[in-house]
Amino acid sequence: MRQLLVVGLVLSACDVIAPRATDGGAGGAGGGSSGAGGGFAIALPQLPPPPNLAVFAGLGAGASKLLADVANARVEIDPTQSDALTALGECADLLSYCYAPPAFTLARCFTATRTCTTQTPWTEAACCPAACRDAFTRETNAGLPPNAALEKVLFREPDCFPGVRAALEAP
Repeated sequence: MRQLLVVGLVLSACDVIAPRATDGGAGGAGGGSSGAGGGFAIALPQLPPPPNLAVFAGLGAGASKLLADVANARVEIDPTQSDALTALGECADLLSYCYAPPAFTLARCFTATRTCTTQTPWTEAACCPAACRDAFTRETNAGLPPNAALEKVLFREPDCFPGVRAALEAP
């Protein structure tokens, strides 16, 4: 489980206040209990790491970086690009880094993750649209397992995320 305990600090993304586990004062193998009872700590799943664009420094000059040039096909990446697809990726990152069962289910992560406030999420800090959270909830309420619901909502039928369908269907 990727989980970080932070005391006295509230961070964005998937933050919750959870009771600190204690062994009831026995000080056994779990160690460290002073018998003072259950204090509170902020339990956070790991947040996505900040992007490190230095990895692209050796790939040439300019914004676009050539990754492959094989059989008349070029694969380039522009790490400065920000569009509907990169915003969808950031939403998926937030959810995947938040997810740490049993404490952080996909439903809980959708609820705790920052909600986009505009129809252009790629101009905002990493977020997930409320429409995607609602679509996920509809799918799970209809009986789809959470992992399948997430795949359907964000990747197979991403209509909840503004601009993604148009980007995927562009010539």
